[in-house]
Amino acid sequence: MLATEYLRDPFIRARIQQYLGAGARGPSTCAWLHVRDATPEAIFHRIPVQDLDQALASGAEIERPLWDRDNLLVHVDLEHVHFDRPDTTWQAPQACFEVQRPALKALKSALGEHGIRPLHLLSGRGHHLVWRLRRDSLLGKALQDLGGRAGIRPTVPLGTPVPTSLAEAFRGLGMVMEFLGHEVLRRCQDANGPPLRLTAVEVEPGPGGREIVSLDLSEYADPLQIRSVRIPFGPYLKPQRLAWSRGQEGSAGPDLVVVPLEGMDEVTGLALMRNPALAARLARHARTRIPDQTAGMQRLFHRYQGSFLARFHDWYDSGAQVTPARPPRLPACVEGLLSPQARLLCPRGLQLVTRTLLALGWAPRHITQLTAARISLLTSTPRRPPLFDPTLRADFYVRLFAGLALSGADGLADQACPAHQRMGDCVGSGCQGQLDDLARTLRQRRLGGWPAL
Repeated sequence: MLATEYLRDPFIRARIQQYLGAGARGPSTCAWLHVRDATPEAIFHRIPVQDLDQALASGAEIERPLWDRDNLLVHVDLEHVHFDRPDTTWQAPQACFEVQRPALKALKSALGEHGIRPLHLLSGRGHHLVWRLRRDSLLGKALQDLGGRAGIRPTVPLGTPVPTSLAEAFRGLGMVMEFLGHEVLRRCQDANGPPLRLTAVEVEPGPGGREIVSLDLSEYADPLQIRSVRIPFGPYLKPQRLAWSRGQEGSAGPDLVVVPLEGMDEVTGLALMRNPALAARLARHARTRIPDQTAGMQRLFHRYQGSFLARFHDWYDSGAQVTPARPPRLPACVEGLLSPQARLLCPRGLQLVTRTLLALGWAPRHITQLTAARISLLTSTPRRPPLFDPTLRADFYVRLFAGLALSGADGLADQACPAHQRMGDCVGSGCQGQLDDLARTLRQRRLGGWPAL
């Protein structure tokens, strides 16, 4: 646990309050905080903003909800993910942050071209870039129109319901962030190192094992009220949580805190992140207010509107509501996922299903409806409350993976039976390369054009 003097430092509290939107003339603009402790089974629970001091004193992990009274918060999480050795990033931070630099450079370049200057935070596994746009702006209304045109609504109650207009704007924002992700992928296509993915999709082993750099857009797959972002100078408890899950309490490595990177290089930021006493000195003069970047986001939105991805989203949202008959023949690995299996809840499972059914001629919205129904079967247990909404999750991931496949940003290199054998997904049913055949079909469909695209 962090030292008591750090947790009670008034400058730490002041910087966090600034990040929460508090000003000299009024309270913070977020309605609550999300907190959890270091135990592996802990989930976030809500506390009033007024209980910030108490939460800090307890050493809990604290996050700011994305739901804001006045703004749409925009957040991009760039991180190193190692599926075989999850503690690699804080055990060997220099190497793991080094492999993120091409993606970080591309991300900041893409944002900078539109005049977007985010608040840059450094945490245990990577980078958090945060900014905001005004909900009452013309852009806020345009995002609401974009996200609301498909009429997709949550189907599971998850706490305080989000107003429909705000939920629609958040979905529209997710579409624009997908476009940003495509831009970063395009700029990094010749980069060396672990593959870059737009969410934590498991990959086949490389020289260092199963690892990726994730430009994580997954928060746009969930209702606004359950997602949150890390706070500057707050405790980072993933090492402790991993140690607890392995029965290794007390061996989690150094105490880590989240630090703002403005005015510092990454090496200095990594040192401060591992030295709370030095981080507390930084809190005396650091700036942590989330910047208003409405004008820059308007320029990014305009660029999105002229893109292939915008045309694809328009086609996706206008899709027919009736799901066609189940195809007569599916690879056994895909058939098993739709049984359904728990792996359907993982991005890799949804990616495999999306690619396969696209190759068989299914419209993406039909794939969304099928996967949402199957996910609902996995999550509708009376013993445990749902942690996400099946409809929104299927909508986001199918839209994401279909857009990547049809735009060519996804090269489909691992849509092959040998790759899935190496990842442990093959059920050994004698499909004889059916995934490979379907990948070729999907490439031909992409090159030959898709109806309405």
